[in-house]
Parts: sequence; structure tokens; C-alpha cells
Amino acid sequence: MILLDLKFRTLKILMSIVERYIQTGEPVGSKVVYELLENSPSASTIRNEMASLTAMGFLEQPHVSAGRVPSVDGYRIYINNMVYGAISQDEKNKILSMFSGNLFDPESVLREACSILSQITDCTVVFAPPPVKCSFIKEVKFIKIGKYTSMIVLITSSGMVQNQIFNCDFEISDDVLHAFERCVNNEFVNSNLNDLSSNMNKIISSYNGENIIMETAFRASFSALEKICKNRIGIEGKKNLFQFSEVSRAFEILNFIESDEFDDFIFASLSKIKVYLGDDSNIDVFSRYSVTVERYRVSDMSEGAICVIGPIRMDYSNVIGKLNYVVEIVQKMLSKILNL
Repeated sequence: MILLDLKFRTLKILMSIVERYIQTGEPVGSKVVYELLENSPSASTIRNEMASLTAMGFLEQPHVSAGRVPSVDGYRIYINNMVYGAISQDEKNKILSMFSGNLFDPESVLREACSILSQITDCTVVFAPPPVKCSFIKEVKFIKIGKYTSMIVLITSSGMVQNQIFNCDFEISDDVLHAFERCVNNEFVNSNLNDLSSNMNKIISSYNGENIIMETAFRASFSALEKICKNRIGIEGKKNLFQFSEVSRAFEILNFIESDEFDDFIFASLSKIKVYLGDDSNIDVFSRYSVTVERYRVSDMSEGAICVIGPIRMDYSNVIGKLNYVVEIVQKMLSKILNL
């Protein structure tokens, strides 16, 4: 964040230039600023202020005879001082109508929310459930599929669900199925996902040899657990990334999103809304992009995150307003699904 106390007039001129450039993508001259401002100072005063803003590094001049465009630092000043978050009731109604009425699990809610957000912002949108360290197993279910086949269903505190089908060398009776549920729930329920992963070998070995039947169930349970820990990130609107990025850089960004580093990055900020501009993120692949992160609450102890990736020349007021509202909808839907 840039901590700088600009004069009101200077700030007003900078804000008008950024807003105009966001709208048109064309350099903004002093004549345009004069026409945009109410109770505008003289044209010569505006030119002097624009020269000062350029000298301070908040505006750039692409060509000698051209107008000015905002620098990354100029965008930072703009974002820190703009009024955002409000969208019209008509826009809210339109966004709400885009959601399906038959979403029954958190992942479907998040995926649809991010797909909608991608459509209405023309950006790439990523969701991440609460970090593994903040999640625990809420329930484990076993379902008989065939004579020798069963399916395990793991449900986490954040509502993430993972299925795993496995085969046995023995017939799965109702008694065996109940034994699976009793023993696995006893070890898994209310246990942190990280702790369970760390204790996998210890738990499996405790059933090895003496109870080979239960060992089979636990191996399948840990296989499902491993998938929950790995398959965390969802990406919607990938094609948008290729519209405002070079192809090679777009693939680099997608690869980074699917890495463990991205999970650390997206939860690094403690603030509700965090806007990273260019090098703010300290992530090389985002050095020429804007990344806006907002948390969504799952419970008092855990939060997930939704991230909007776009060009630095982005309509921040519009994008953040829509992101705010979509997160509001997500939280209400998750609360209903998870009975919070």
C-alpha cells in the first residue's frame, strides 16, 4: 500500500484519469480531464498537476505528444481511495437468477459461483476451500456397490466430499459394512486432515495382520483423504486468461494455480479483500496482472477464498462489487447446506 497524502485536487485529477483510462484504454489528456471534472480548475492548472503526478510516478506518458496513462502506483492510489462494493439491485437480481436452484454440496456451489463471476467480469476466477490445516473429517460413510465392492464417502467440516470405490477379496456383508463405518469413523471423525495424513502408517499398521479386513477399508479411506488434500483448487474462465495474456504466460499462470504455492499465496492475506497489483504479490507470473482475493466464511474457525485474476487495467469498482455480492450468496448457500 502506498501511504501518500495527495492534495484533494491532485487526487481528484488522478482518480478521473484512471477511471477514464479504464473505460477507454486510451491515454488521457488535460482537455479531457477539464471536461470530466465538475468545478474544474483551469486547463493550465490541470497540466501542472498532471506533470507533478508524472514526476511522482503515478502517471506515465507513452509518447511525447500523448496524454497520460496510470502507472501501477497510480492504480494503487486509485484503489485505496475509490468507493466500491455497491452494485444496483437490478444487477443483484440478475446475478442471483444465474444460480441453479438444485445445488446440494459446497463444491458445486463454489464452482457455479466462480463460473458466474467469470462470465460477468470476463476474468479468470479461482476458488479454494479452507486450508487443510483448518479442516477436519465430519463424517465417513460406506456404501455397498456390489458383492465385493464398496464406496467410501469422506465429508469434511468445510463440506468438501470425496468418494473412493474399492474392491475386497471377501464378500461385503451388512455386518462388514457396519464394522467399516464404526472403526473408520472412530479414527477419522473430528481429526484434522493433516494429522490424519501424518498418522496414516501408524493407523494402518495397527490393523495389519490381525484384522486384514479393516486394513482394506483404512487403505481406501486414506486414498480418499489424499485426494481431498490434493484436489483443492477450482478454476473457472480459463479462456479469459488467454484473452488478456500471452499464451505462454497464461499457461504459466495456470500451472502456478495448480501448485501448492498458490494455496499458500491465496491465504496469505488476513484482510477480507486484498488487491495485488503487479509485483505486490511477489509472484513472478502475476507481475503484469491484477489479483483480487476475498475470503468466504465456512464456520467460525475456517474460511475459504475466491480469487479474480485479470489485467491491471480492470474496472475495480465493478469487479469488486460483484465479487462482494457473489461471496455473500456463497456464504448464505453454504450455511444452508452445512446447517450452520
